[in-house]
Amino acid sequence: MSDLILKEGNARKEGGFIKSIKSRWFVLTYDSLNYYEKKDGALKGTIKFEANCTVDWDKTFKIQPALKLFSPSKKRTYHICPETENETDDWISIIRTVIYIHKGTLSPALIQNLPLFFQVYIWPTEELWHLSASKVQHATKTFEELLQTKKLTPKQVFSMIGAIAAANTHNVVYYANLCQNIIKGMKLTLDTTHFTRGNRLKAILILRNLIQGKIVKKYEGKTEEQISDVYEKGSHLYALFWDKKDDFIAFPPSVDREIEAITEMTTINCAAKFGSTSIFKFLLEENHEMSEETYKYAFRGGSTEVIDILHKEGVKPPNKWKNLAANYHLNELIDETPDSEDEDYSFDSALKRYNFTAFFDKVFRYKDFDLVDNESGTALYTSLKYNLPIFVPIFAELQSKLDIKCTGSKSSLMIACEKKQFEMAQFLIDKKCNIEFKGPSQMTPLILCAKKNNLPAVKFLLEHKAEVNACTSTRMTALSFAADNGNAEMAQLLIEHGANVDYSDDKEYTPAIFAAIKGHIGVLEQLLHAKCNLKMVDYPQRGSPLMHAIMNEHVDAVKLLVVSGSYLNQFDKKKRNALIIAMDVGNQEIIDFLVPNYPKLDELYYAGFPIIFFAIEKKQYNIINVVLNSPKFDPTVKKDGDTPLNAAVKANDKISTEMLLQRGCLVDEPNDQGLTPLMQAALNGNSEIIELLIRFGANCNVYDVKGNTPLILCIHQFANNSAIMLLRSGANFNQPNMEGLYPLNIAVLKKNVDMVKILLQCGANPNSTDYLGNTPLMHSVAANCPEITEILLNANCDFQFQNKAGFDALKLAKQMNNVKSGKVIADFKLKVTGMLDPQYQEWINEEENKNEQIEIEKLNSSNGLKNLQSSRGYQRRRREETSSSESQSESDSESSDSD
Repeated sequence: MSDLILKEGNARKEGGFIKSIKSRWFVLTYDSLNYYEKKDGALKGTIKFEANCTVDWDKTFKIQPALKLFSPSKKRTYHICPETENETDDWISIIRTVIYIHKGTLSPALIQNLPLFFQVYIWPTEELWHLSASKVQHATKTFEELLQTKKLTPKQVFSMIGAIAAANTHNVVYYANLCQNIIKGMKLTLDTTHFTRGNRLKAILILRNLIQGKIVKKYEGKTEEQISDVYEKGSHLYALFWDKKDDFIAFPPSVDREIEAITEMTTINCAAKFGSTSIFKFLLEENHEMSEETYKYAFRGGSTEVIDILHKEGVKPPNKWKNLAANYHLNELIDETPDSEDEDYSFDSALKRYNFTAFFDKVFRYKDFDLVDNESGTALYTSLKYNLPIFVPIFAELQSKLDIKCTGSKSSLMIACEKKQFEMAQFLIDKKCNIEFKGPSQMTPLILCAKKNNLPAVKFLLEHKAEVNACTSTRMTALSFAADNGNAEMAQLLIEHGANVDYSDDKEYTPAIFAAIKGHIGVLEQLLHAKCNLKMVDYPQRGSPLMHAIMNEHVDAVKLLVVSGSYLNQFDKKKRNALIIAMDVGNQEIIDFLVPNYPKLDELYYAGFPIIFFAIEKKQYNIINVVLNSPKFDPTVKKDGDTPLNAAVKANDKISTEMLLQRGCLVDEPNDQGLTPLMQAALNGNSEIIELLIRFGANCNVYDVKGNTPLILCIHQFANNSAIMLLRSGANFNQPNMEGLYPLNIAVLKKNVDMVKILLQCGANPNSTDYLGNTPLMHSVAANCPEITEILLNANCDFQFQNKAGFDALKLAKQMNNVKSGKVIADFKLKVTGMLDPQYQEWINEEENKNEQIEIEKLNSSNGLKNLQSSRGYQRRRREETSSSESQSESDSESSDSD
């Protein structure tokens, strides 16, 4: 094993004595780093590895990039300069791993798989993280070889590319070119599901016709150039994103507000997120404020220079900042910080974007694989989470306890089943993993997979004897979730394995109730075939499966449950049976289906009253008809003081009103408030129902407890058409109410000009008086309605008549200062008698002069406003406000970019 070559390649090296720099060929094995004059040339030296060796970047060496390798036995630091930063990272990573081996911290399982780790995962993904235009061809060759040798699947390869491309937004075209080379070279047929991330990359590949799928809305209608540019060329955000400092400085400071409105970030935070170092420095000089948020965005931007600035400026780094560093491949920042358990990054943060260098660096120095990290994960669990099953046997050997609660309180077996990695799940079960492990909310693997609608996993677990009736902390079983999700095949499978079809949760919801709520017919059929109890009800609403199906208007489920024998007269918490619930919901198809199933509909009560009242309220004519045709129907029964006919009229329902009248209901039967159906119709102003009631012989001159006739009630409601109908049917227009108000008096007080004319034409007395002696003319003065005043005067009313207080109409007008009506009466009196008391003329002239002055002041005020609006200053300000408003509107319509 010591002869196995782990890595080889060309690099420059500083001499030990002369300090000259010469090119050498390096070959790394488990025991040493040998360097030769050239490839296949003479051996020039050997660096033996031991436990105290160290390796790291050397940012101060005269040639860059450079690493420094210290050998304690030789008391010498070797300076080695690979050709690229990427190569330097690779050498440091694998040399550090070899040192771990000599420290004795690596298990045989890890040592044995080092070539796999580096050749298949670490080095290929490092190529992706450092991808550039010149490196696309080499990366293509790397990944084609991994696909050809089946060391990686297409799903794994393109998930890696998509996730890393999402973190390197500026280089999306390089990743698109790489994908294009691989897809065409390997003749692959792919769709968007092969990519876990990278919406921008996927959009470009779809535009190039390389993968199938739909472009996300954000990039619809855009060209590849627009997508890769991210922001519109020439805009302030384009300059900021691409770090074009001179272009950015040319924009006014006001763009800061626009940037914040579009991106919901400050300008300096945007610069940090975009990795725009030169603009970031400029903004710092301009005294833009930094915060912990700026630090977070700086990790996203990937600029170590920006992060160094933040550190020097004393900005507090965010909690768990190493997770951000690992997530965005800032491995050098992690390396520069001393190890400490509370600061270390998680396995998840490294694998989230396939930073295998950081992931395995943590693995190689991890001491206890049973410990969960700061995101509650183990190496085993995280490998399963990110679909890397090849690591599972390795980490399972290192982890002494396989049933460890990880992220979301899930076990490794749970995540394996959830990800449909059944070979690994089988492996874990064979390793005695607990198949009844209680995870989140006391879920077992079976329940969790049922909840996530994962049928293959449910099948797998049932085959391995998982407890089918295990329940969660809320007493939900796997069958409960299958019913809720509507998975009939899963429900059948669970039932066949002994699932309890009547098991209820903590709210007494049975699987049948869950299925009924969602209208899942297939599941209901399986439960009914298994003889589930249809009378069981939930706790909150006391609703049966049938009731829940009705409440959620699932017609087919209702029909199935009724045909299958559901009890129709079961009552819920609101004392409603199935039919009442259907009427409440208002689903006509369900109501019509249920009605024939109630042979004694006329005996049905709801809320203590016969069902006919509820049917009238809900306009259910089918039910009304059934009840009316029953010999037991009682037309005098009342609810809230109303007979069925009163209730139908009050509901403004002509159809049910006519049905009740045809059934022989008493047309003049008053309710407990003394209102007959005709009075109620008058209050509603419903001329159609009034006409209907009159046709069935309603008395037009009945009156209520206040003496109001239907005619008076219509006038009160301005229902002129209805009033005309009553007048034509013999309504008495000279019948007053208890206050002595005649229909004409009320029409005047309501200022109902048309009704006043109609009543006068019918012969109404223009001099009728109320109990205070006020005539309609006096009421027109009180209402200050000169039009009606004039109509009454022309109808030969007595304008000199005095009320009980001794006032005639003109004197009353002056008393109330109603000059308009007063002038009409004064002019009429002068015309008729040729005389007018001077005091009235003076009063009228004085009030008219006042009104004229008010109108002049209003006119002057209006002209002044027009003059102001025509001024140049006013117009300029309006233009500026309009321009600012339009600019803000355009800014608001844009959206910030995020993969």
